[in-house]
Amino acid sequence: MIDDPIFVFAGSYGSVASAEGDYEVIKLLHSCDEIGSYDAAVISKGHDGVLSVHKSARPTPRDTWTGVAAGAASAVLCPGIAGSDADGPELDAWIARIAEGIARGEATEMAALLKEDRAALVVVGIEADARRIEQTAVEATQATLAYAGG
Repeated sequence: MIDDPIFVFAGSYGSVASAEGDYEVIKLLHSCDEIGSYDAAVISKGHDGVLSVHKSARPTPRDTWTGVAAGAASAVLCPGIAGSDADGPELDAWIARIAEGIARGEATEMAALLKEDRAALVVVGIEADARRIEQTAVEATQATLAYAGG
């Protein structure tokens, strides 16, 4: 398991396509070794309130990170939802660490970003890359960044 302090970035977008644009730039940064390990997910909330995951990247060195962004989005944006049993206890521990490590006010701010018929980009990564991710999310209409201890 990675012990470095981590961050959660959540950005709000007018469309899934806009969120996917920033998502692709983040993938490019990783492929050029400009950022380290991360997980990212593009999600949307339909008019019925149902969350949908459109894309999820997992270019991380360890399987324990698999699905962290989508799980963190669920845990932070919709408290009470955890990873599925198929994800395993290590993923559930990561999601719990993120959900518990983020102040209630920060979680509320993140949850408020995902409104009906809008999209969000959620990125979880190593704290050292947080500002780079924030600067890369140029299409986001609103964004917030939170940190969870290492």
